[in-house]
Amino acid sequence: MARPADLLRSFALRTAVLAALVVLLVTGLGLGFGYLRSERVLRDNLDAALQQEALGLIAVQRGAGTPGLIAEVAQRAQLRSGSAIVAALQTLDGRRIAGAALDLPPVLTGFATVTGPAGGQLRTLGVVVPGGLNLVLAADTRAVLDTAATLLESLMLAGGAAVVVAPLFGLLLARRMERRLAAVSAATEAVIGGDLTRRLPLSGAGDEFDRLAVTINHALARQEALVAGLRQVTDDVAHDLRTPLARLRQRLELAAGQARAAEADQAVLDAALTELDALLATFSAMLRLAQLEARTDPPTDPVDLSALVAAMAETYAAIAEERGKTLLADIAPGQQVRGDAALLRQALVNLIENALLHGGDRVRVQVAPGPVLSVSDNGPGIPEADRIRVLGRFVRLDASRATPGTGLGLALVAAVARLHGTRPELTDAAPGLRVTLDLSGVRIAS
Repeated sequence: MARPADLLRSFALRTAVLAALVVLLVTGLGLGFGYLRSERVLRDNLDAALQQEALGLIAVQRGAGTPGLIAEVAQRAQLRSGSAIVAALQTLDGRRIAGAALDLPPVLTGFATVTGPAGGQLRTLGVVVPGGLNLVLAADTRAVLDTAATLLESLMLAGGAAVVVAPLFGLLLARRMERRLAAVSAATEAVIGGDLTRRLPLSGAGDEFDRLAVTINHALARQEALVAGLRQVTDDVAHDLRTPLARLRQRLELAAGQARAAEADQAVLDAALTELDALLATFSAMLRLAQLEARTDPPTDPVDLSALVAAMAETYAAIAEERGKTLLADIAPGQQVRGDAALLRQALVNLIENALLHGGDRVRVQVAPGPVLSVSDNGPGIPEADRIRVLGRFVRLDASRATPGTGLGLALVAAVARLHGTRPELTDAAPGLRVTLDLSGVRIAS
């Protein structure tokens, strides 16, 4: 059960009270404006009726003369069925000639509100007609006031109902919002507690809360992926670096237990340095890969992909020739992209090195319009079942374990591709392997 102090701090209660106060204020202003406006409209309608009646009597005088006017006014001395207007005809000094005894001041012209014989309020219209006579029409305003009062009562009933319903509705909405916030809080607490698979719930309404929850869920998914990657790196380091470190330690222990010999000691030290260089290269590659995978902002610098690939192909053509292999280049000119030139160059180096190391005797580097970058070889290729797996860290197939390498080359290529909005596609080059990067998503239109 909620304590009074908790209730006072409750968002739902504050929202309901605020809604009630706002509705009460708006209702009060609306009641006052509605009453004044309705009374004004009813008075205007009454004035229009008085004016119309006066025009009718003036028309009678024009047609039948003053005697006809006197006879017509005499018939309107009292309220008639369907009419709330009475008429009187008097001289300019106030002496009544015909019609109702209104006891009004003489020469009453224009509209006025006066006190009637019975103490009620009368709305009057006076007109001086030919013959020096004062035509006066009057209507009791009680009908106007009663109608306005009835309207006011209706408005007050509606306003009272709104004052009652508004806080309940506000409380309902606030409680619904509190439940959604409680679900968000529970999910956040679960994430803080270590459950990185937890996500904020969606109501399915597609409103601002759902859009915010989707954004936060994307952030949580990214965090989960980063943590999973960190755990994977830790496992990979423990698995793949344990063997070379143990081998290095064993080699040094054996050397330490033997008699000192300059040539033998130098050979052990050279081998240890080679092993350490390989370990440092692995750690450097891991650090670079971790930095790439943690990066979220896409690179946007303009890069001449055709020129970059042509320069790298020219450099590696000589290296391939030294190894007894051939590197061919087929580059479409003018292919521009938005990206990071250094990262694209590193990814291309890794692809060419892999092809030269694990492929056959011929490597082809191609830039096709799109642009699409691909590196292929005529070697044994990679089985289709392993083509996704080799993009991970420290993955080395059995056929390549005898060759130098860290097992991080294609993983780094995949990270560079992700930053450029794509991913490596490994296909059969018949024979050999083809790795393709579709960079059309970051193309700069010429």
